[in-house]
Amino acid sequence: MLGYLIDIDGMIDRGGRLIPGVDRFVDGLREANIPFLVLAGTGRRECHDVAARLRRLGLDVTPYHIFRRAGSAAGLRAAREELAIPADQTVVVGDSEAAILGGVRLQYRTILVLGGRTRAGDLDRHACRPDRVVPSFADLDPHGLEAEFNAARGALAAAPAAPLQPPSHRPRRRPLAATSF
Repeated sequence: MLGYLIDIDGMIDRGGRLIPGVDRFVDGLREANIPFLVLAGTGRRECHDVAARLRRLGLDVTPYHIFRRAGSAAGLRAAREELAIPADQTVVVGDSEAAILGGVRLQYRTILVLGGRTRAGDLDRHACRPDRVVPSFADLDPHGLEAEFNAARGALAAAPAAPLQPPSHRPRRRPLAATSF
């Protein structure tokens, strides 16, 4: 089963309004009993404050769904460990290159949601590629993602291994000669 780390910095709400589709996606995760954490920034707000604000916006989360992170790969790793899921079953959902890059570095699956801090034209300048790019949260279905990612993993496992390449015939470097001063 996949587990989701959802980066909210500037993504779940804009101007005090919930971004369309976020509530449906989170409700789908909860109904299917799919583990997830909402990654909040390192601000001064406590988890219960963040959860209360998101509930006021219409997102059904508890303080236990909020993970305050350091904004780094270490924070993503700690969040995954809190969910107790393996790295290859972890999905980072974010709208920034930083969130996706952190997930890629940890070998998590990644979904970039456009429309927040990243536009489609920005992708060519990114240091890494997400596993999936979607125009909005409304395009995410937890059940479909599980099947899609598992099918992709199965295809990779079933693919024949690349043949071993013959050793290079480059001449080896000569060892440095001992010198005396």
